[in-house]
Amino acid sequence: TPLLPKASPSGIEEAYDAGGVVFGAYPNPAQDRLLVHFGNQSTQEVRFHLIDLTGRKVKEWTYGRLRPGYYTQSLSLDAVPEGAYILQWLGGQSVQSMRVQVR
Repeated sequence: TPLLPKASPSGIEEAYDAGGVVFGAYPNPAQDRLLVHFGNQSTQEVRFHLIDLTGRKVKEWTYGRLRPGYYTQSLSLDAVPEGAYILQWLGGQSVQSMRVQVR
């Protein structure tokens, strides 16, 4: 099922599938940090990648094995240049992506 990006009234950009919110990030555009929220349906390794528009991985955050539940993590954007990026959430066999702007 493809994910559909949607901006909520709170300004949180979220990615949805048929089962509800998969993951979201705010603020977008971001400056020093990006808050991401996501849900795991099973215990799985969780990582985030920040990828520039040429496909180069700029930054990676690893959180190890997380149990089922909903989480919010703060991702530091130190040393990330201004620009447009793709934020990927990698959980188990799932990969979800959304566009983020760093200012």
